[in-house]
Amino acid sequence: MWHRSLLISIILPSLMLNGISAAARVADEHGDIRNNSQRSTLVANPDLARVAIVRYEDKTESKNFGYMPDSLTEAIDKSLQRRFEYQRENPKKTAATIAEFKKKHPEIDADDAVDFCRLHKTDILILGKFEFDAQRNEIVVRTSISLGVQVFFRTLKERRNPVDATIFGLADLVADDIVQMLVEIAREQVQKKNLHAKEQKLQLYRSQVVTWVEPNWNLFMGGVATIPLSTSFTNYRSMQPQLSLLVEHRIYRKLFVGFSADASRIRAAGLGIDVVAGAALVGYHLHVANRWDIFVLAGGGYYFGKYVNTLTCTAACPSSVSAESFTIYNPYATSRLGANFLMTHWLSLSAFAQGGLFFDKPQPLYFAGGGLAVGFHF
Repeated sequence: MWHRSLLISIILPSLMLNGISAAARVADEHGDIRNNSQRSTLVANPDLARVAIVRYEDKTESKNFGYMPDSLTEAIDKSLQRRFEYQRENPKKTAATIAEFKKKHPEIDADDAVDFCRLHKTDILILGKFEFDAQRNEIVVRTSISLGVQVFFRTLKERRNPVDATIFGLADLVADDIVQMLVEIAREQVQKKNLHAKEQKLQLYRSQVVTWVEPNWNLFMGGVATIPLSTSFTNYRSMQPQLSLLVEHRIYRKLFVGFSADASRIRAAGLGIDVVAGAALVGYHLHVANRWDIFVLAGGGYYFGKYVNTLTCTAACPSSVSAESFTIYNPYATSRLGANFLMTHWLSLSAFAQGGLFFDKPQPLYFAGGGLAVGFHF
């Protein structure tokens, strides 16, 4: 067991030296020494990424490692300062917002990280935890980095260190792993922006990749072509047009609830049906790539409309009436399966298959088809 006096005697000189070094100089990616006063100009660039470094969680259930959360956070911040230009979120603000966020999300995964970044306008989120492996007498540090989108959530290799005098170098090793990951991202951004990385520290920019970020609202407008499948349409299986409006609201991660409104015009020989159908829906979305999202929706409601039949009216209707006509009001069920392709951060194109069931007497009317829609996401 470590003695408190020994820990203090080792930690304090280390922290003092690191503090003096960080205050006196900042090294660029090639090791050149630059005056720390240059950092005051960084905030003026609104394109620089906002980075939140979350205090590491102590999962050791021991008081012997109470110094490590701050030690890890400091080492990471100082390593990033030496290599990158970025906007560091206020540590106190980060601590408060993450504490509130964890009340609902105790263990932050890729989806939770996306939510946090969107809610708090964070571009890069760095978080982790450390545990004590009693069997091997080692500290195990695990770190994750999120760039605000699910496909850019990275779990770094775990770092292990014996519980001995070398443990005080563990924080620097963890910081090096994070720097290495972010260097790859920054260099790619530099190449895309045609900047000269050798002339300055690497800059961490806000991500410009067009990719799905969980929206709270989806709005789709489009058209559908359906074919009647009921036996009453056996000899009249022609395509029928339909206009469609769909609104969705995210309630939990990839789960949505919504409402659809469809206007249909059905014509077959002497039969005509004009209906407007409304349905409450439940949907699930899965982002399978940067720009691709697949989804499934199902729900039910009612349809309203007008029914006109000139085939049966020749014998059953008075001579002054040429068609049998009445209003209809019955239950309705619908389902949709498709994919969305994201064209910009808020605009997509959707292709889908759709089925509809219009309850009626003596038998329901079945329709199936496909459609295209334009989606808006916010």
